[in-house]
Amino acid sequence: MKLPLSQLSGKSFRVLTAGVVMAGLMTTAAYGNTPAGVEAKSALAMENQVGASTGSETRATASQMEGQAPERETPPGPVQKKMDEFIAKISQFYPELNQMKLLYLQHEASYQEESGQAARVWYVHYIDPRATEKDRPVAYQVSFTFDDKDGSPQSFHLQNPSWASLEDPSPSLAKEKATEFFEKLFETQMKDYEVGDSFGGGASSVSHEGKQITWRYTRVAVERRIHGIPLQNSGPWSIDVDGSGNIVGMNISKETDIDLTRFPDPSSAISPESAKKAFADQMKMELLYMPQENLNKPGNGIDPVLGRQPMRLVYQPNVFISPLNAFTGKPDSTLYNFTTADSPQKTVQVKGEGKAIFCASVDEVRKKVKAEFGLPLNELDYITDELHEKPGPVNVNIPKIHTYNFIEKRDPSRNKEEVTELPRYAAVEVESDTGRLVGIRYQEGGKNNKTQPISIDRAREKAIQLILPYLPKETISLRVIDLVPLTSPEYPEWVDKTKISKNDVMEDRISFLINPLYNGIPIEGMVGFVSVDKYTGNIVTYHAFPIDLKKLPLDKPVVTLEKAKETYLQKLAFEKKYIWPKIFDQRAPKPSLFYIPDFTAASGVIDAYTGELIPYVQYKK
Repeated sequence: MKLPLSQLSGKSFRVLTAGVVMAGLMTTAAYGNTPAGVEAKSALAMENQVGASTGSETRATASQMEGQAPERETPPGPVQKKMDEFIAKISQFYPELNQMKLLYLQHEASYQEESGQAARVWYVHYIDPRATEKDRPVAYQVSFTFDDKDGSPQSFHLQNPSWASLEDPSPSLAKEKATEFFEKLFETQMKDYEVGDSFGGGASSVSHEGKQITWRYTRVAVERRIHGIPLQNSGPWSIDVDGSGNIVGMNISKETDIDLTRFPDPSSAISPESAKKAFADQMKMELLYMPQENLNKPGNGIDPVLGRQPMRLVYQPNVFISPLNAFTGKPDSTLYNFTTADSPQKTVQVKGEGKAIFCASVDEVRKKVKAEFGLPLNELDYITDELHEKPGPVNVNIPKIHTYNFIEKRDPSRNKEEVTELPRYAAVEVESDTGRLVGIRYQEGGKNNKTQPISIDRAREKAIQLILPYLPKETISLRVIDLVPLTSPEYPEWVDKTKISKNDVMEDRISFLINPLYNGIPIEGMVGFVSVDKYTGNIVTYHAFPIDLKKLPLDKPVVTLEKAKETYLQKLAFEKKYIWPKIFDQRAPKPSLFYIPDFTAASGVIDAYTGELIPYVQYKK
């Protein structure tokens, strides 16, 4: 028997996931919109925030609601019909959904990625009827969102605890299963579409009793083909595939008409071989020491402690080159082009202090961070981050980063739509087994009324001072690369600069890449990214793991840089793609055709002793 909606306090469901929601939001706030940040959110909480919650669904369609409370809205007939039709389609792939119980139906606001604005959607959520109140976060469930006006589907997300795994699908498996699902769902062939770019995902959910399930998925985009060539980021669909090839979610937007006359004719493009040669002329390799942990990817947003395993001496590219124009073979810097080799950098000699800070509790974190860095964490609320604490087994027996998250106390009477300034927050990272403090992220919050920034030299000095106490107690060389924020970036001629918000091009921090050097060779990741407030020089971000220089491999590389580059290039493939450049909310008058390197086969580094590619791999169960 289904539970009448009149007995579901919609609020009761929200309360269940509130802690997970806040933990996910704080993690994202603390680390920015990064893969790790995204993975750290609970799928249930994260997707619900954006109107695409993970849940469980069933043939118990949206029209089969018993005991509808009078105050609740119901979809209009035509809208409800479309919703039911899509739910029935998805149920064909998952027959067990026919036994699910309707938990939640709501007409609510949902963030829309395309416009950046909130829009109304119909949100439907189903759950395993055997799930108890305590077990709901880790129960089998599925959710859907539908367009407010016409009932067209926008997303579905499924959570099956029996599929929990830290394994990613291989790129080939992800594409195969996504293609198969797309063709069956829409009863169409892929001649006009292509499963294209993929990017990581992940989820975790925790019950009241601390029970945890963790799993991974890869999100693949379905792109449209123009003249037989995919248009990047053009498809209105993305499909989530887990490590076993199960489809666990889909996001859908409205397909727009495309003027085919604007697309350049690909017949006169240069050959892939010519594109590869042009790429090789731009590409640079670098010899460096790399922590073994950087070559092993635990997955599910787990951040391992660096430096516990032996260092590797490797070559890797130190430049990310823009896609190459398919007619000229030249990179287009208006898309993206970043190389540390061309950034301002200095080598400085410093005397480390060999210091360490250990924190075994929230109180110790507050006290020691205040004493060492002057940050008033006592004025902030502590928010437990179960996704970094990993209270349950995570199938990865390695030292991990434990994160303490703090957020500013806010007046609950203030309307959240009226709050425009950022809150103060902090994230303090410690090693899970020793409690050693290895990182801090701090946001001052409030509105920025500052006008006079400090000099780059002063900011660099401040950044070095931040990490100096935690370097080895000896004289050490540092390579400091300036990542100076763009104050007057160059834009293509089609960009109307008067329409670009000042806040979009000005940053309130100055950042640096800092690498210790040993025998002139940089050590990657052990210090890394450090940033300070561009007006005060106060800490914003730093990471510093202990370094034992005596444990670094001393042998000189056997393989030359040129040979390493040749091996790496042999692994690269190139494909043609149309790209329609967009900067903020402005789009170029027409698309362009590019060669884009496919790094799938070259995903890794070159061993400096053997010359072989060391692939990035995941820890196994």
